[in-house]
Amino acid sequence: MNFRSLVSLLVFLFAANGTVMAAPTTHTVTVGGAGNSFTPATLTINVGDTVMFTNAGGVHNVKANDGSFRCARGCDGVGTGNGSLSGTNWSFGKTFTTAGTVGYFCEAHGSSNGSGMAGSIIVKAVTPTINLGGYLSGNWFMPTQGGGQGFQLEFTNANSDLL
Repeated sequence: MNFRSLVSLLVFLFAANGTVMAAPTTHTVTVGGAGNSFTPATLTINVGDTVMFTNAGGVHNVKANDGSFRCARGCDGVGTGNGSLSGTNWSFGKTFTTAGTVGYFCEAHGSSNGSGMAGSIIVKAVTPTINLGGYLSGNWFMPTQGGGQGFQLEFTNANSDLL
């Protein structure tokens, strides 16, 4: 069996028993409202998650400290609308695709140094989790390969009810 066939077999075995990865999630950050703040001010998410910023009242926008986005009634350079300060009811979603910490602030009430109306998104890398369904076993044997070659794969889950 060549390497490509082995990889195909392993992919099949894992797919048959379910590879579970964290599904992207949408989180909400409230902008303004009763005070000039972001709620929550600090949010931890996974790579691939979206943060929905929603203006709850007042003249605000959201600008990344590194300038990667500036949004309110839309985002600068993306579709219609822009990131200028706005007192209307607005909402926008930003998907984070890279691990790290992204600071942001309202241009009217905060600054990029974290003072005033400012917040941060901590974006964590996602490690795939493989769910083998408790027990998986597989064999491969090819008798025509110089007296026979083969291997056996066996995975068990100590927390499984099947053991």
